[in-house]
Amino acid sequence: ETVELRGAEAMLAAMLEGMDPALAQMMEEQLGSVFDEEQMASQFMGGVATLPEAPVSVGDSWTTSTEVAMPMLGGMMTSETQNTITEVENRSGERVVLILHEGTMALDSRERVGGTPVTITMNEALLNGSTTFSLGRGMILSSTSKNEQVMTMRWPGAGMQQRIRTESSTVLELVGPVSENQWDF
Repeated sequence: ETVELRGAEAMLAAMLEGMDPALAQMMEEQLGSVFDEEQMASQFMGGVATLPEAPVSVGDSWTTSTEVAMPMLGGMMTSETQNTITEVENRSGERVVLILHEGTMALDSRERVGGTPVTITMNEALLNGSTTFSLGRGMILSSTSKNEQVMTMRWPGAGMQQRIRTESSTVLELVGPVSENQWDF
């Protein structure tokens, strides 16, 4: 569960800063739903590490692939992430596993976005992060991720093009106690 999300509106405003006002308004209309707090929270939760089904040891790796519909961008966002167990250690008397994540993302859209014919291409898209997992409690204690991407939007009919570079960082952290029966169904 995402408890709090701050800065979504400021992030969109910073992206639009300095643009031609007409283009900025069009971009805000088309990308505004991407920066909706509920939408962003959902995306962040999808970024939490997927744990392997089989037992793993220090040095073992596994790959996770995701495909998420991005209707506001008129296409599918795909990602492939290599997850690696880097160490098992004791933290405050608790055995935890540290997992590193490195991957790529892609979006290739050639549909109408917001009613306008547009081509959106994402390139130079990288992601990395880490997860701390408690062996004793069987749960994720924290997860960080950083995404960097360049997106190019082209409006062929208008002869316009906009290149946007974004970086986002997410930190998810268990901030309160978890009761024993919280996970009973």
